[in-house]
Amino acid sequence: MTGQKDTAAIIVAGGGSTRMCGMDKQTALLCGKPVVSYSIAEFDEVDCISEIVVVASENNIEEIRRIVARKKIKKPTIVILGGDTRVKSVINGINAIKSESRLVAVHDGARPLIRKEDIEGVILLARKWGAAILASSMKDTVKVFKSNEFLETPDRSRLFIASTPQVFALDTYKKLIAKGIGGGFSDDASVFEAENIKVKIYEGMRNNLKITTREDLSVARAILEDRTEKQTGGYVRVGIGYDVHRFSPDRKLVLGGVDIPNAKGLLGHSDADVLAHAIMDSLLGALALGDIGRLFPDSENKYKGADSFKLLEEVMALINERDFFVGNIDCVIIAEEPKVSPFIESMRTNISKICQTDIKHVSVKATTEEGLGLAGKGIGAKVLCLLKKF
Repeated sequence: MTGQKDTAAIIVAGGGSTRMCGMDKQTALLCGKPVVSYSIAEFDEVDCISEIVVVASENNIEEIRRIVARKKIKKPTIVILGGDTRVKSVINGINAIKSESRLVAVHDGARPLIRKEDIEGVILLARKWGAAILASSMKDTVKVFKSNEFLETPDRSRLFIASTPQVFALDTYKKLIAKGIGGGFSDDASVFEAENIKVKIYEGMRNNLKITTREDLSVARAILEDRTEKQTGGYVRVGIGYDVHRFSPDRKLVLGGVDIPNAKGLLGHSDADVLAHAIMDSLLGALALGDIGRLFPDSENKYKGADSFKLLEEVMALINERDFFVGNIDCVIIAEEPKVSPFIESMRTNISKICQTDIKHVSVKATTEEGLGLAGKGIGAKVLCLLKKF
């Protein structure tokens, strides 16, 4: 879809996430990436989009700003604060538009499965008619009840499920706002329908799921992985990491990001977290990116005493830049001393957080070498990881 950049995009990413059990749905991780980042990336690929305005809430605005800052977005993009209703948030977004756009495309940031071709289809329809929305036909039979009493069975051939983006002539939307139309409408098309302005439907893919509950994240993950399977043939990479550090007095012992009480720590240029080092090498190895010695050389003072989990964050950024996410990580700690089993769950929690994956995908085990090998001289770690393509 080439031509003039005549459409400003507003991605609504506020809301209370009340059914997410304490998790913000916009910043929740989906296949290793925040939910809202998928919508931003897809609109960024549409040629006619002139700018992107992300409307956030007080609870997530700083995190969304960090997400936008980390992404390599081609379009001019800003993150602003929304209102206490959807319509007020959209109004804030409209007021923040800086370009000379003729159309505005409003999209729910909680719909990460939107596809470029559907965005383009709705915009083309709105160019012609002034108002168009993405929708999918109803495939189930619908029954209408009131007070538990059956009223009717509507003809499902006339029923559609409204979705986003919804695209409108920007000047018309501004006029409707000036008239005070909006109220408690749940979508933007209702604002136009209240003034008897015809809204056209572009029928797109059915799986433009809106994340509302935690279960929706699982469904969206399955859809994304299926897309990857079809596009790349199930593109996965496997990496192996191995590291060992000698014991040293007057050093604290850090393993898997956990400070473990012990008379001796491990010798190293950084904090010598041998488990974190093995994880980094496995991740880097999976994508043939070298090793931590090349990435964080001990010849540089800035890495002296460094927190290895901060370095692991940098490695994960490299993984995400190449559109991969962690499928699972399997770790083995090799140590005669100390006993590390009481700390394993804390290690798993730390690893899952930094590696942006569910804790159920992280395994940490410990073993000895029966007096052979390291035999009390130090601690080693072996790690196998599996990466999947977005």
